[in-house]
Amino acid sequence: KLLRDLSRRVFMVLYRMYSPSLDRVKHQRQHQLDANAPVASDGMAVGMGMGIDLPKLMDICSIYGPSNEKLVRQLVQNVFAS
Repeated sequence: KLLRDLSRRVFMVLYRMYSPSLDRVKHQRQHQLDANAPVASDGMAVGMGMGIDLPKLMDICSIYGPSNEKLVRQLVQNVFAS
C-alpha cells in the first residue's frame, strides 16, 4: 500500500508539472485580445527548463499508463501542446 501511494503521488507531481495552471490559462486568455502580446503556452514548464524528453515520457507511459490511462494520455497531450 505504501509503494502504491508513493507511486500515485509521484505521478500526480509529474501531471501537475505538465498541466496548465489556472493562472497561466487566465493570463493567456487576457492577452489573446492583443495580437502583439506574448502568449504563454499551456506547457510553460517545458519552456522553463523543466522539459521532458521522449525517453522519460515513454517511461512515464509504461509505468503509469496501465493504471492511469486517462491521466497519462492527458499528460502526453499537455507536453505536446506546449
